[in-house]
Amino acid sequence: MVTQDLDSFGVVNPGKETVYRVEARRDGVFCPCDDFNNQLEFFGRGCCKHGYAVLGFLGLSSLADYLGVQKVVPFPRTGEAVAVYAA
Repeated sequence: MVTQDLDSFGVVNPGKETVYRVEARRDGVFCPCDDFNNQLEFFGRGCCKHGYAVLGFLGLSSLADYLGVQKVVPFPRTGEAVAVYAA
């Protein structure tokens, strides 16, 4: 079961009575579970079963699909300074 709260999602496993708070960010979906953190350590990117539950909840079938809809094409305005944002 997945619940939504802005850009974070609660992924509940009623059988184990566990809840993971998954965050949807522009560069991926992030989960505090061991599987996701192992993938980050070894591969630099990943998606665990909790992340895939969120992707399914959003109507997407892959991390690549999610990343594709997150891309923003910049539209530069003449004479306007470039904004810098801290991540």
